[in-house]
Amino acid sequence: MLAADAHVHAEATLRRCTVAGEPAQCGSISVPENHRDPRGRQLALSLVVLSGSGGGERREPIFLLAGGPGQAATSLQAWAAAVFQNLRRTRDIVLVDQRGSSGTNRLGCALAPGTFFVPADVDRCVARLSQNATLSLYGTESFIEDLEFVRRKLGYKRIVVYGASYGTRAAYVYARRYPESVRAAVLVAPAPISMAVLDSFAEDGRRSLDAIVADCLADRACSLAFPHLKTDVEHFRATITDPFRVLGLQLLQYSSATAAHIPSIISKAASGNLAPLDSAIDESRQQLAEQLALGLNLTIICAEDLSFGATGEASPLRQQYVRACRGWPRAAVSPTFHDVVRLSVPALILVGEWDPVTSPRWARVAADQFSPSQVVTLPKAGHMLDGFETCMGAMIAGFLDRSAADTSCVTTVRRLLYGLR
Repeated sequence: MLAADAHVHAEATLRRCTVAGEPAQCGSISVPENHRDPRGRQLALSLVVLSGSGGGERREPIFLLAGGPGQAATSLQAWAAAVFQNLRRTRDIVLVDQRGSSGTNRLGCALAPGTFFVPADVDRCVARLSQNATLSLYGTESFIEDLEFVRRKLGYKRIVVYGASYGTRAAYVYARRYPESVRAAVLVAPAPISMAVLDSFAEDGRRSLDAIVADCLADRACSLAFPHLKTDVEHFRATITDPFRVLGLQLLQYSSATAAHIPSIISKAASGNLAPLDSAIDESRQQLAEQLALGLNLTIICAEDLSFGATGEASPLRQQYVRACRGWPRAAVSPTFHDVVRLSVPALILVGEWDPVTSPRWARVAADQFSPSQVVTLPKAGHMLDGFETCMGAMIAGFLDRSAADTSCVTTVRRLLYGLR
């Protein structure tokens, strides 16, 4: 359970707050920037603890690790309050921001025009960030030291690690380093440590788009509105070679809300009207820029992913990171970082059937890295799994309380209707 208030306030700066209309604790906790030099520069990590009012003994808390890398976990507090509403009766939900993702030490950079991950001025941004941060200390391995530090300071014996996207990789690295601290893992849209994301991205995006096209053509209203969609997609792939638009279309596949408009967008693009595509991509790019601390994203990706894989022709995503990483400091990475060890930690693995970046094939890889494990594929869902929030909460509760998730709810979730205009 969460340590008594007096102990918590001795270790962290927390105050009573309200999240989604319910009481919580908000504030920050200080960690050493360099865990080998605990008296050196300190970082204040934003922290939110969602605690329920249920009686009896509290069970292991759930630590939420956000995606990106570069997304702040505390930005998901309202979402977490809803998804974990029932779990909060017996468990604390702990959202601690990854170093560099928020607050005064947020590693933010302006984007270059026509890019998703390239800084407008690498040298200037590096110089500015380096005034208050040693960028080589902002990798995943530093983050998991923060998590262990926070776990101990808050007085928890063991925790459940919940990771989404990049957060699943951080969850694995944490469980590999501190198996005695982990009761179980919940991995959503997993990116296993053995996954070369910069090289698999294009293949998973193509598979996802093909599935959307097939589903549209199997839907009476959608097929009537876009009878030539398969040909239109082939034309798009042959003629739209601008990496920005290619990547942008794939980002629109992340969420069911935007994927529902892809048939219309592609149909218009095939007829020469690129305005709907560009407008949707610009909106997606703006949201991504607001959610991710670009400097943190680059510090991790340039160090942990750029030199991993790299076989064959460079994908549009790898090309963009090759450009972005020129002159960017790399986080320190241990030689064994990508080593795979099968962990004796139970894991629930949730993945969208149409996930365009961490497709179901990667869920199966992740399942082999935990024992025991349960994989649940959510039908017609993308990377965000939007629309499945209540179902996810129920499955997670079942898995943690009874060692098996009841998956019957996945068939009750309805996908958004395709946009036909």
